Amino acid sequence: MFERSVREEAQRKLGLGSRQVLAIEYWLRVSGITESVGGETRLTAFGKAISDFDPRLEERETWYALHHYLASARNNASTYWLAFRRLPDTFSRQDLDYGLRMEFPGLSDRTYSDAATVFFSICTKTEISTLCRLVRVDQHNIEKVQDPPLPLGLVAFALTHWVERTDVLTAHFSDLLGPDGPLRPFGVSPEALVNYLENIQERYDRRVTTHSQTAGLNSVAFARTLPSVSILRAAYREKLHRMDPLTALERELEGTR
Repeated sequence: MFERSVREEAQRKLGLGSRQVLAIEYWLRVSGITESVGGETRLTAFGKAISDFDPRLEERETWYALHHYLASARNNASTYWLAFRRLPDTFSRQDLDYGLRMEFPGLSDRTYSDAATVFFSICTKTEISTLCRLVRVDQHNIEKVQDPPLPLGLVAFALTHWVERTDVLTAHFSDLLGPDGPLRPFGVSPEALVNYLENIQERYDRRVTTHSQTAGLNSVAFARTLPSVSILRAAYREKLHRMDPLTALERELEGTR
């Protein structure tokens, strides 16, 4: 939680009310940008990467990464998690409301209604739909876009961050696309997954992933000690500084040794 003095300063500088500052604090935390350590709020490594390379939140990679974080945990941004991991490819406000009631019972009608309203606002008023084109939205329904053109660095980041959270070092392709897999919130098809894995393996010279389709195994192995944030930072360097992918990754890894 922000200290009281920080909240008051934010209200004064931004011209916001106390509830709006609390909302900003909440979204910074659930999107993975900040964390509380010893009672003090600070940037995470992910938040530091955004601050260093895209403080104005203008790059697609940033919004894809935020989408990944918001959909990553049931008890974090719960509505976002439910929508992108448990609901069908097209759903209505009523479907979202019903899903919330089934998954998180015992709350007030106002809580479910407000959660659905906030989710639809995210999808209509942020870059999730306009820049990243992850969803199509009308007044009452949301349709998840299948196989949006994802940057390879972002896919590598999402895969590696999932490995950090789960301690999985090898996985079947179906695990990566399943309800709890790292690529489920992006609507990636099995065919697109194979293409992403082949390109990531070549792009980073097998330093991030290696995969096998021999004898129908359809499995992927992950590097043991490759920080996901280093891959994200390398993706920023590659795009913004026009660096070679391997050179950009090596530059970031040098800072972690």
